[in-house]
Amino acid sequence: MFCMTRRNTGFKSARERIEETPDIAETEMHWVKSGAGELVESVLGRRRRSAMVGTFAPTDRMSVHTHIAESDQGEPFTTRNKAFPSSGDLDVFARQVSTTNIRTFTVVSVDEDGKVMGYAGVRANRKFVDECVRNNGRVVIPSKISGLVNKRLSIALLQHFLANGYLRLKTFPMQGYRFDKKWNIFVKK
Repeated sequence: MFCMTRRNTGFKSARERIEETPDIAETEMHWVKSGAGELVESVLGRRRRSAMVGTFAPTDRMSVHTHIAESDQGEPFTTRNKAFPSSGDLDVFARQVSTTNIRTFTVVSVDEDGKVMGYAGVRANRKFVDECVRNNGRVVIPSKISGLVNKRLSIALLQHFLANGYLRLKTFPMQGYRFDKKWNIFVKK
């Protein structure tokens, strides 16, 4: 379902592409997996906690985005950089779902050395696709969570979509890491 390993296609693996990207430990990045299976950069601008997503083609199949892990005063990592998509990421995903063949949004957690710690893949079900198309590629925030902001909104929105059968979520830690459910992050074993 969420294949991020090398196949005999002649392309570099997703992990190789991500880890060789300049400044990957300092700024976020966004790619799409093309119809041919290669990761193609899809970014207009990069910043520490965001990447301005570029264009995507109707034949693209997967969206891949990085989140940077940072140490922070006693907590394993800051609360902003979780392994799951933010509400902004879900909004980008909704636009992609409504206009392309993209049905998977993968958040890649990258450590301070630019190495991949793990992947969190969100897969859209038919219900999510129909909702996105009906709302012109926008995520509609349910009224019961609309008053929440930032991190709390992101978590509540993702939980809403998972609990109501819109999305499925899987985590894939790299060797030497595990997924910490309390913090929703990848940590060293």
